[in-house]
Amino acid sequence: MKRTVLTVILSLLLVFSLSAFSGSGKMYTGENETSLIVIGPGDPLYSYWGHIGINIDGTFYDFGNFSFDEDNFYRNFAMGRLWYLGMASSTPLVVSYTIRENRDVKVYPLNLGIEEKKILENKLEWWVQPENRRYLYDYFLNNCSTIIRDVLNDATNGQLKEFSSGFPDKTFRFYARTGCAPSAFNEILLDYLLGVPEDVPITGWEKMFMPQSVADFAQIFTYTDSSGIKRKLAEKEILINKSTRPPVPDKYRTLWPWMLIAGLFSGILWRIISIISVSEKRFIFTTGNTIRILIILIIGIFGLFLGFAMTFTDHNSVTGNINLWPSFPTMLTALIPLFMIFRKKNSSKEKRMKLEKTASVILTINFAGFLLAVFLRLSGLFIQDAFAFWAFFAPFTFLTSIAGFSIQNRYLRNLPAHW
Repeated sequence: MKRTVLTVILSLLLVFSLSAFSGSGKMYTGENETSLIVIGPGDPLYSYWGHIGINIDGTFYDFGNFSFDEDNFYRNFAMGRLWYLGMASSTPLVVSYTIRENRDVKVYPLNLGIEEKKILENKLEWWVQPENRRYLYDYFLNNCSTIIRDVLNDATNGQLKEFSSGFPDKTFRFYARTGCAPSAFNEILLDYLLGVPEDVPITGWEKMFMPQSVADFAQIFTYTDSSGIKRKLAEKEILINKSTRPPVPDKYRTLWPWMLIAGLFSGILWRIISIISVSEKRFIFTTGNTIRILIILIIGIFGLFLGFAMTFTDHNSVTGNINLWPSFPTMLTALIPLFMIFRKKNSSKEKRMKLEKTASVILTINFAGFLLAVFLRLSGLFIQDAFAFWAFFAPFTFLTSIAGFSIQNRYLRNLPAHW
């Protein structure tokens, strides 16, 4: 008797939790329906651009699934070998879980003929078989959305690609950055890492690397089925859940003014610290040089990571990245004279200034790298949008180079060192 009562209670709780994801209170099960389900952005960075799957009679087929617990996950991720999975799950459970994450859930019923639905179902079933479900992921070319796009294109006998390829659009970088609206830091980091391929203009076909774009094109796309009947691929949107998150913006942040301020501040601060590095006040001396060491470490480590990714990994999205040159990791060797200044804090001013000059000579490589990046972009050899980082690196690399050191010696050497 107790077991029966407990079973009834648990069943009621399950029904209640599944019913909670519909604004009308009616549970969405996806039974006897073939539809696209688009899930809005979530909290983690990898979920900023949303998710997508196809529901067939209550089974949710989706891609781009991974587990941090997979063998060698972090090593494979670092090397650009992203092994992701196709899965088949319960549609009600997926939608219920998604709503608990406060994410949009939109359903787009698909208008398929008998033959087209059969092709779609066979393709999806093939994808989720144990021997086929594991695949190499690419952020823009082979993600959770592009596989759904490709399956729909196969079901419509290639007509979706033919239709969407006639819509010229912006670039991968544009949509990568607008998707990063929740975090300015992540947008700056992503903008720094993305290379030349992400600045090539795309078409509607490539734009469908984003889940919502698949649904948008499916609603305006009309195809001819195997019986000769013209059909609109998807019906109007059915909103299952509305998130409280702000919508994805139509344009990305304007970064260059803030980057310019950061570059000017860092470069001027570097020269001020160079002047006070002869100070006999231990706190001023230690604090100032610690700040410079941190600046070199932050920029140099990012440059080292970018150079490693470009040279030794399969991360195609960083290819030909001209941001490497002004942040070239040789700048990390400037830590040597900076540490020697620490060790020789009681030495003469002349010896410390020699070490300052050595650090400036090393950092001149980065100023030359900045000039090279500008040349590559303005000459048209590279089309990368790196203007925000020019705003940072132009003043910073100039002021930390031998040119900045010469200006300090000529115009600022008589400033008091005891600041």
